[in-house]
Amino acid sequence: MKIKMFKKSINIRCIKRMISHKERFFKALYLEEPDIVPITDLSLDPPIVEGILGEKIGMGLTKLGSNIMELKEKGKAWDSAIKYRLALIKACKKLNFDAIPALSDYSLVDKKYEPKFL
Repeated sequence: MKIKMFKKSINIRCIKRMISHKERFFKALYLEEPDIVPITDLSLDPPIVEGILGEKIGMGLTKLGSNIMELKEKGKAWDSAIKYRLALIKACKKLNFDAIPALSDYSLVDKKYEPKFL
């Protein structure tokens, strides 16, 4: 079977099946050979996420973890951390990443938790 693509006909048997993001990521994780190298990032700072999405996250953070004590005092640390993570997921999907980073910080431990800085 032949299809026309960009003014050229190609044989469908020559097209390699693209695997899903999940399959690609786990193949690489288990040291198997994926179809292409999985793409992801360890973290994207809030200004980068805002630029990718084209919208303000509105957390008052200039970088991950900054102003956390101020947000904690206002009782907004938990909400801003969740809002950032949801925006991060949306940005990673928009960039077509194969995996989304799993972040952890003290603002998500417990709403009543008080971080201790040395």
